[in-house]
Amino acid sequence: MLPLDLNEKSSAIDFGVNCDLLADDPFSQIEEKPNYLRILDGGSWKPWLPTILPFIDVAVISADFKAPLATDVADTVEFLKGFGITKVVQTNGEESVRYWWDGVTGSVDVPSVKTVCTLGAGDIFHGAFAWGCAQLWNHTNELNAVQVVEVIRFATAIAAKSVQSFGTRTWLKSLGA
Repeated sequence: MLPLDLNEKSSAIDFGVNCDLLADDPFSQIEEKPNYLRILDGGSWKPWLPTILPFIDVAVISADFKAPLATDVADTVEFLKGFGITKVVQTNGEESVRYWWDGVTGSVDVPSVKTVCTLGAGDIFHGAFAWGCAQLWNHTNELNAVQVVEVIRFATAIAAKSVQSFGTRTWLKSLGA
């Protein structure tokens, strides 16, 4: 499992590659996807994303993530399908988390909590989602829609816990961490 945070181009381009790469085409020597799950952390669209999208298995995107020329999330989901990404999860703050998972669509409600600080909530959701996927990932490289709903519920619960105190780590004390 390799979660990708795409805030920096260099870290996104260097993921999971153990070969010398040409500077202008970082994937020129890769013949196929590796056998581990790659999860995109898509907070907002970056113009260089098409370079790595063919190598993404799951796109976890925020409501701010919009593909070029997309007018809504349905357009973005279709755009991602063009790169072979058939598993998309969209967060939208305190609104329900929506998912499109190999033809199955749905939404998962977010726990209602007293919000103190939302700083890092998206990253916390993404980390919890990636961890949950890793726990359920099996040797056939499959994660079905029923399982992903449970992973989303877990990730929303963790993110909801994190917004109930100020800062990105203060809430961990309530877990005994």
